[in-house]
Amino acid sequence: MLTALELSNLIEKINSLIDGKEYYVSKIYPILDDTFLFKLHHAFENDIFLVVSSIGIWITRYMFKGNKQSYFFSSLNRLTRCKLLNIKQFNNDRIVRLKFLDKVDNEDVVFYLFVELFGNGNIILCDSNMRIIATLKKNRRLKIGAKYTVDIDHRIDPLNIEYEDLYPLLDADDMEEWLVSNIALPNSIIKMVIEDANLDKVRDKRELDRLYSSLIKVRDEFLEGKRSLLVDDTNNYLEAIDRKFSSIIVDRLEKEVDNSKRDELIRIINRKEAKRLELIRRAKEIRGLANRFASNNINDDDIKQVIALGIDNKGSVYSIASKLYDRAKGLERGIKKIEDSIKKSKDELAKIKETTI
Repeated sequence: MLTALELSNLIEKINSLIDGKEYYVSKIYPILDDTFLFKLHHAFENDIFLVVSSIGIWITRYMFKGNKQSYFFSSLNRLTRCKLLNIKQFNNDRIVRLKFLDKVDNEDVVFYLFVELFGNGNIILCDSNMRIIATLKKNRRLKIGAKYTVDIDHRIDPLNIEYEDLYPLLDADDMEEWLVSNIALPNSIIKMVIEDANLDKVRDKRELDRLYSSLIKVRDEFLEGKRSLLVDDTNNYLEAIDRKFSSIIVDRLEKEVDNSKRDELIRIINRKEAKRLELIRRAKEIRGLANRFASNNINDDDIKQVIALGIDNKGSVYSIASKLYDRAKGLERGIKKIEDSIKKSKDELAKIKETTI
C-alpha cells in the first residue's frame, strides 16, 4: 500500500501531466470489482490512461482485458464526458480526491471521487456537496446521501511537524514507541528515521536536533521521490509505480480467469457425474431385466419395459435377453467414457489449483 508521503509524491507527478490541461473522461473501463481504467482525452495532447483502484491510483501504459460490470460501475460511469479538474490528496492522508465537472442543462455540476487507500481500500462517488452517491464497498461510516467524512488521525502530521512537537521525547522511555504512537508515519519509515539519526534514545536537545533533522530529511526524500517503500527505480517513478501496480492487476486478472475456469470445470464434472450415475442406474435396470428374460422369469411389466426401450419383443425370451445385454453393455461403455472424461477434467482442475495456491 502507498504511504501518505509516497501518495503525495505520486499525485504531484500525475498532476504535472494533467493539471490545467482540460482533460475529459472519454471512457471508463471496468477492469476488476475495485479497479477502473479512465481514458482521459485532450484535443491537442496525447490520451492518458489513469487507473483508479482500491490499491492505488496511477497512470498506465498497459491495456487490461478485464470487463467486470457492477452496480458501482454503473454509478461511476456517469463521470464519462466530465472534465477532470484536479487530483488532490485529502487531509494529507492516504485518500485521493478527484474533482470532475459536468454540464447539465447548461449548468455546472461537480462530482467528487474519493479513493481510500487504507485498510481494504474503497472508492466513493459524491455530489457537489460531498454527499455520497455510491460506494464501492459498504461501510457503516459511508451511507448513501450522507456527507463524506473521514476519521481524523490525531497524531502529528509529518508535513506540518515542528521541532517543539518532539519535546516529549526528552522524557520518553521508548523513543521508537513514542514516534510510532504520536507521528502519522508507518513503522517502516519511523525505523528509517531512527537509523538515519543513529539514535536509540533522545537524552538531550543535541540528540533531539539530530532526530528532528533526520525526520525532515527522510520525509522530504519520500516527498521528492528519492525514497520509496514500493519501487527501487525512483528515477522513473511513474513508470516504476505503473509496473508495480499493473503487475498486481494482471496477476489478479489471471487468477480470476483461473477461478472462472475452475468453477466451469467443477460444473462440468458435476454434470458428468450426474450423467454417470444415471447411466449406472439404467444399465443396472436393463441388466436385471435381461437376467429375468434369460431365466424365463418375466411378467407383463417386464414386457412393457422392453417395448418402452424400443426392443422388438416378437422373438424368443433368449433373443430378447441378448438384445437387453447388448443395450446394457452399450451403456456401460458410455459410463467408462464418462469416467475417463471426468478424470481428465479433474486433472485439469488439479493443475489450476496448483497454480492458484
